[in-house]
Amino acid sequence: MCRKKGRYCGAEKIIAVRLGRTRQALERNLFAYVEQLATGSEASGKGLAAFEMRSIGKIDKALAGLKDYVTLLSRSQAAYMKALSGLLNDEASYTTLDESLPLVKAAAERLRDS
Repeated sequence: MCRKKGRYCGAEKIIAVRLGRTRQALERNLFAYVEQLATGSEASGKGLAAFEMRSIGKIDKALAGLKDYVTLLSRSQAAYMKALSGLLNDEASYTTLDESLPLVKAAAERLRDS
């Protein structure tokens, strides 16, 4: 060993320089991998956020369609009940049945569109 005042000489100096270069290269590679990982993670997060927004939009649209369908169906059912009540009380009201049919058709169309 030929250390003089904390310095290397000869073969030790060559090895130390090579190890230093190797360590620096490994550090650069590690840093590049960390950057790739961070970039990939960020892109993945953005993709998942976009997917979530699309999914929520589809769910909201389907729920709105279902709400409209149930509302129309309830109105139709109420109209049928009113007409049936009229028929049972000998106060036949066929106009109530006529009002109910368009509601049923609208409900069926809304369900088909959802």
